[in-house]
Amino acid sequence: MGVGAAQRLYAFPVLKYGADCEVVSTNGLRERVAAELAKAGKQYE
Repeated sequence: MGVGAAQRLYAFPVLKYGADCEVVSTNGLRERVAAELAKAGKQYE
């Protein structure tokens, strides 16, 4: 499993908590979750 696949695997369960959680480690997972939340937020602008 590549790094990108692993980040997807871990990111999506975290995303269900939305603003109620913060990813503190690893930087790659943190950046992936931040990017996904930003993309979702743009749908409401």
